[in-house]
Amino acid sequence: MYQQVFGWSAGLDSTLPAFDTHWMMLLKIQLPVIVLSWAGLWSYIWATRDRHLDQLAPQDEIRRLRRVLRNVGDVIEQNNVEVGDRAVAFGAVARGSNGAARLCARRAEHGKGRVQAAAWP
Repeated sequence: MYQQVFGWSAGLDSTLPAFDTHWMMLLKIQLPVIVLSWAGLWSYIWATRDRHLDQLAPQDEIRRLRRVLRNVGDVIEQNNVEVGDRAVAFGAVARGSNGAARLCARRAEHGKGRVQAAAWP
């Protein structure tokens, strides 16, 4: 949003003085925020981890594994893209399979245009 507001007035050419005023300032603020967020998140994860995994019941272990796999699947579904007429999910090509058909239907439902499953040789 910041770039959309100041892109026309300040310009996006890195040789202009206005570039340092708007974009380098944004970068100098953004990089420390990202590093501090990363450190804070991993510190929280490390501090709140389960310390007694040897006492974990098999049913709980399976439940946790299913949750992780479900979350990974959700992330992959949300980040599907198309390249030309090929449906691609994180670099894994859906070769005209059910996954590609589901991707096409899902993208059509969300109004992201027509996507076709690839006809692979």
